[in-house]
Amino acid sequence: EILVGDYVRVQARSLIPADLLIVSVSPPSSNDSHDSEEGTTCYVETKSLDGETNLKLKNVIPIFLGVTGISFPADVIGKVEMEHPNN
Repeated sequence: EILVGDYVRVQARSLIPADLLIVSVSPPSSNDSHDSEEGTTCYVETKSLDGETNLKLKNVIPIFLGVTGISFPADVIGKVEMEHPNN
């Protein structure tokens, strides 16, 4: 069960269980077919949400850029602003 405020580690090519904010991205592997800036972007497929099969480029939240370490998010204070769902 995932609760608001939980940190979730998502492995490559796995289903994402909820809406998530991206706070960190691993560098692309050598067999990755997409180019991205190391550790700042990733590609997400949203087919199960909107039926689109193309990959969408997603970025790490700017406040987390350059921050490292397993416990780093505990020291970050911020505010999330988002759009409400269309339906």
